[in-house]
Amino acid sequence: MEIQNEELKHAQSVIETSRQKYSDLYDFAPVGYATLDENGLILEANLTFSAQLNMERAQLIGKPMTVFIPPSDTKILFNHLKEVFCHDEKMSAELRIKGKDGKECNVLLESISVKEDEKSPTCRTSIVNISHRVEMEEATRKSKKVAEEANKLKDRFISLVSHDLKNPIYKISGYIDLIEMTSQLSEE
Repeated sequence: MEIQNEELKHAQSVIETSRQKYSDLYDFAPVGYATLDENGLILEANLTFSAQLNMERAQLIGKPMTVFIPPSDTKILFNHLKEVFCHDEKMSAELRIKGKDGKECNVLLESISVKEDEKSPTCRTSIVNISHRVEMEEATRKSKKVAEEANKLKDRFISLVSHDLKNPIYKISGYIDLIEMTSQLSEE
């Protein structure tokens, strides 16, 4: 009995160490993690996600995810959740979240549906801040638009200059022809 007791204590110790490692990995990951139900209710959240929203974790648990999303993006969230719960594969969506201070950031949600035991399925979601990428894409779009406008202006300028130079060149050409004819006449 004493040996079984020792084995049980050792097994509990191993389980507790494993749980602590999982908890540390979950909470201190560089991306946000949340577990949602089919209605978008936040069941679990890691410390990174709470930091992304500038809120305490306790303020997130039990709240609908829509509280932290601008109204224009709620349809994206619900379509994403619908897809996640209909498929057994990882699904992605981009939307914006807003924190306690009202500041918005662009995020990439990568989610998968998980069914544990007899419980209703849940959605495990990673929340990656992609604001920098979105800003860079917008800057690239703007610079391409500026380059296109510059090319249009350059083409218009070349067209105007070319048109403005045609008359003087025709006149010079005419004078050259006249001089050539006059020099031929004088030689004769």
